[in-house]
Amino acid sequence: MWVEPAPAWVAFVDAATPAWLRLLRPGMRHCLIFLAGDGFYLCIDPLLNLTRVEVLSKPQLDWQFRLLLAGGAVIVPVDRLPACPPRRLGLPLHSCVEVVKRLLGIDDRRVVTPYNLLRHLMEQKMKKYLDLGDNSV
Repeated sequence: MWVEPAPAWVAFVDAATPAWLRLLRPGMRHCLIFLAGDGFYLCIDPLLNLTRVEVLSKPQLDWQFRLLLAGGAVIVPVDRLPACPPRRLGLPLHSCVEVVKRLLGIDDRRVVTPYNLLRHLMEQKMKKYLDLGDNSV
């Protein structure tokens, strides 16, 4: 497979509607998540008016990835974390980023846009690789 195997993948895509999304970084205006199950995959796409959930087979997952990559998407393999502790206060917005963060167990209030989420995931990957390097010395 041309996308690294993982328990979850986050796809970052461009979106033109609603109009206020154009204020966000091009190519990083929406995110959705794919979760690996036991012989199946879930695609969870949090949209403005609904959350689309699809059960996919391996060939369907590959097809979805090909379509997304052909459209310029960035797909990042990630590890799911344990659920984050409940928050006492705060008004988290219902957005694609908040849904993906909750599914991955990320509790970072600074992550509010798809681009912030991509940077956070990449920083976590770098920390993981650096920690592996430190343990082997």
